[in-house]
Amino acid sequence: MVQSEQQQVGAPTNERIRELFSRWGLNAGREVVGFTFRAAELSHDRVVGGPQVLATFVHESTSVGVRLWRAGEAPRFKRVGEIDLAHDPVDPALGRGVVALLDRLVAWLKHHDDGAALATLLDGAPRSAPEPAPSEAFTSSQPYVVVHEAPPLDPAKQAPPDRPVIPFDFIDVADLHRYPDALREIYAGKRGGLVIRGVYSKEEMARVVGRLERSQERFPLMHLPANQRSYFLGLCLEGGDPELTEYLDAATRFREETLPVFEGMAPFEQRVETLFRSMSGGRRVQLAHYGDGRPYTPATIRILPPGGQLAPHCGNEMYRRPSYRHLNSFVDDHDQLSFFLTLQEPEAGGGLIIYSLKWANVGSEHILSDERSNVGAILHESQWQEVRPGAGDVLIFDGGRYLHRVDWVRGPRTRWTMGGFLMFDRPGDTVLYFA
Repeated sequence: MVQSEQQQVGAPTNERIRELFSRWGLNAGREVVGFTFRAAELSHDRVVGGPQVLATFVHESTSVGVRLWRAGEAPRFKRVGEIDLAHDPVDPALGRGVVALLDRLVAWLKHHDDGAALATLLDGAPRSAPEPAPSEAFTSSQPYVVVHEAPPLDPAKQAPPDRPVIPFDFIDVADLHRYPDALREIYAGKRGGLVIRGVYSKEEMARVVGRLERSQERFPLMHLPANQRSYFLGLCLEGGDPELTEYLDAATRFREETLPVFEGMAPFEQRVETLFRSMSGGRRVQLAHYGDGRPYTPATIRILPPGGQLAPHCGNEMYRRPSYRHLNSFVDDHDQLSFFLTLQEPEAGGGLIIYSLKWANVGSEHILSDERSNVGAILHESQWQEVRPGAGDVLIFDGGRYLHRVDWVRGPRTRWTMGGFLMFDRPGDTVLYFA
């Protein structure tokens, strides 16, 4: 089982944290720009891997967590001296208020020696024992990079149901014969997306998640940046070395460990290949392979605990990565489709958010020196839509052209999905999948 997202540590240190906040004038019940301060305590975040302070505020009946930690490489809302701070996911309606709250806390820290006393406390705080790594050789040393945050979702920018950003057909798996060339149609921009219901039963997905919870330490592990509060089982091409040494070794491990997870039901690769073949227009469907015959990984398992998210991205941006060099030697890089199987949906949040902003319309002024995009500042101008498939459903859409992300997970239930990407080879007679 995954450790809880926060682990309380060191009661004496918590007392010192509360004493420090009290000296700053932040006592329980203090009102700060419409939010009521409740408590501050030391916590340990699984993804960050170090001590931080969780300050809890309440607005009406809604709690908001603000985290403060020793300045480092992790993305943050603001940095003051040696302290970074950010807020946990909130309802979009509270977005502006929470920004005002953090701005006030920034001013508070600046007024108190840039939070130097807090930095000292964090330096001396006990650290939670690290979780055992799945395997030193199979833990990604180059995590997925995020260079921008998505703006809060503006209800006024939500696309109306009759004019979505991308039209989706929700169909039963038994009706797939009505979509014989759907993959090419999505690729050509003639079809938006599909949600195929009942690829697996909900009971089968519950068994898969239970097995994964008990065995995930056996899988290759890919950490995401701290502000994502999420991680992958299996390594994806993003962030890998051009020779793919680590990636291909991890792919073999991932495929081996996935088989027992689907025991008693259709194996994942067999099931998705059958699915893709029925929509391929008669083309071959196969897992991508390296030049020496070693297979790519067929998917990654994306785990978004409460508070987790995936930042804005799109498939067509990925071709710029050195790790795509081999793949780019034989695929048609005009477009990349995205797919995922929902293993367990969250109670709230965690929806797929698709923006009207296309990669082709991202100007050079929003491309950084390392060729990564920085579109956070222009996403607020875009329309958006949300799609929420259920457990056992497979979603396929044009994730290559359209910027998209996964919204913050709210509620106690973790979001589990398993998916990857689809591309055509250059002659156009083979559909390749990989992650």
